Amino acid sequence: MQQTLATMFLAVVTTVFTTLVMSRVTPRTERWGGRYKRAQAGRDALRTALETILVASGRLAVERRADGTGYADRLAGEWDRWRGQLDSATCTLIDGGEFALTYSHRQRIQEQLSGFIVLVRAVWLCDRPETERLRLVRELTEPAYQVFFPSRLHPLRFAAARERLDAALGTAQTAVALDVPTSEPAID
Repeated sequence: MQQTLATMFLAVVTTVFTTLVMSRVTPRTERWGGRYKRAQAGRDALRTALETILVASGRLAVERRADGTGYADRLAGEWDRWRGQLDSATCTLIDGGEFALTYSHRQRIQEQLSGFIVLVRAVWLCDRPETERLRLVRELTEPAYQVFFPSRLHPLRFAAARERLDAALGTAQTAVALDVPTSEPAID
């Protein structure tokens, strides 16, 4: 009988303690949960945009080789659609760029992500030929995807991808800087 009372007392104490702790923790976890869900939604949007850029630029680069085969007329509508997908994905990145500040607590990753977002849109809008823009966009996006969504099976590729992203950011900055007019237009 005494052992039964001790067991019941332990159960009551455990229940009261758990209730007190949960009443203090639950509001905090609900607040954190909202922030976490927004961060996850932003990461999902970033991943989707990067994948769209990779796929659309790859299709455009590969399908350009079909020009001499007689399919160019039939594929013109598809090329326009893929260009629209690429344009939409870069717009999604630039419009959701505030997410870059919450992506990681490491300053360098935040700077790389912010730089990538601005440069990939600038490269897509620059006045260079489409084949060069596609090449530059792809050179920017491939290492960015590996940096921001690294494979858990190949953690050593992360450092190499960061170096490639830094190099691609420098190349893209140079390419975009050459398209910027040196004098500012006069404002009436």
